[in-house]
Amino acid sequence: MIYKSKNNQSLFDVCLQLYGSLDFMSQLITDNSELSYDSQIGAGQEVVYSDSVGRKAVREQIVNNNLSLSNGANIQFVLGTQDDEFITTDDGSYIEIEI
Repeated sequence: MIYKSKNNQSLFDVCLQLYGSLDFMSQLITDNSELSYDSQIGAGQEVVYSDSVGRKAVREQIVNNNLSLSNGANIQFVLGTQDDEFITTDDGSYIEIEI
């Protein structure tokens, strides 16, 4: 699949946006040979990714709640119980993710 980066997104933001975890950064770089860990991403840059890998529940919540991750965004993953976890956003609200 192809994703077009948004304004002010870093490579790390794009990885979180697409895979729901930075654990898949090497996958993102492997799929995009022009990228490296210190690459600068421009707005509208096309990035190839696989929607069959990653933390699907996190990615779905990012999409379903219309979150766009960009430099300076204060989105954190907070561990919950064995059955769920949460994302906190800039406004201090929580989005539950069932795992």
